Amino acid sequence: MSNIKKTVKMLRAGVALPVALLLALGVSWAAPSQQHKKHPAGIEPLIAAKGIYPVINGKAFKNLSSLAAVYQQLGKPIKLLSQGYDECNGQDFPQLLDYGSFQVNEQTLKVQTLYFNNSHNSIMLLGKPVSGQTTEPEFLKRYSGMYELNASHQYTFEQEGGLTQYSFEFNKGKLWRYTFFQDDC
Repeated sequence: MSNIKKTVKMLRAGVALPVALLLALGVSWAAPSQQHKKHPAGIEPLIAAKGIYPVINGKAFKNLSSLAAVYQQLGKPIKLLSQGYDECNGQDFPQLLDYGSFQVNEQTLKVQTLYFNNSHNSIMLLGKPVSGQTTEPEFLKRYSGMYELNASHQYTFEQEGGLTQYSFEFNKGKLWRYTFFQDDC
C-alpha cells in the first residue's frame, strides 16, 4: 500500500499527522533499548489457536454473524460514527456503532476500538485476559518478543504480513486503549 494511503488510513484511525507520516514511511523513533521485535513465525499460529477478542460486560465478543446479533448482545449503540471516504475502495468506510467505551464496525462486526475505562471490559490476548488494571511492565513481560513497538507505549501484534493489526496502548502505566485494524486494499 502506498505511503499516502497508509497515512490517510492512520489519520482516519485518529493518529496525529506527524506520527501517521512517520509510521507510513516506516520510521521508528523509539530508543534502540526500547525496540521490540516480534517472532513472526511464532505469533500467527498463537493468534489462530488462542485468538485475540474482546470481552464486553463479561461476555466474549467474537464471531457474531449479523448486525441483529450485535444488537441482541449489546443493545442499541449510543450513536453512529462516520469514518469518512475510503479512497482505496471508492466508497464510504462502514459506520462505527459507538457504545461509549467501545466501537463496533457495522460491516465487519468486529470491535474496532475499546477503551479500558469500563472495568467490565477486557481483551483475551492469546488465552490470557488483559484489562485496564494490566500494567505496562506486566504486559511487556507476559508478551515479550511477540509485538512491535510502533510508538511510545503502543504495542502491536500483526497477522498476514501486517494486514491485520491488534494494537494495545498504555497511558500512565495502565492499559488504556485497544484498536483493531484490517487493511481492505
